Amino acid sequence: MLALQETCIHPYTGQPYIANITDLDDGSNRGTQTFVLQFEKTEERDYFLMHDPAFLQLKKDLTPLTDSINLGFVDVESIVAPSEVATPDP
Repeated sequence: MLALQETCIHPYTGQPYIANITDLDDGSNRGTQTFVLQFEKTEERDYFLMHDPAFLQLKKDLTPLTDSINLGFVDVESIVAPSEVATPDP
């Protein structure tokens, strides 16, 4: 799964487009893996889920081997830096 950061190639730029992948597995959940994937844009996440050949093949290969794979997503464009968070007026 972590290799997808290098093998998922953007269809227009020809470059890898997954900003980051984090494996949250602590070994306690047998048969379940959890990963958080970070994308620069929502459109990249949508392409990944619906069209990316590397992900679709991995999903096909893993289906008989695991009960479930949990994916969480973070879009960089929706992240607000702490300094940008509004504080309530006193």
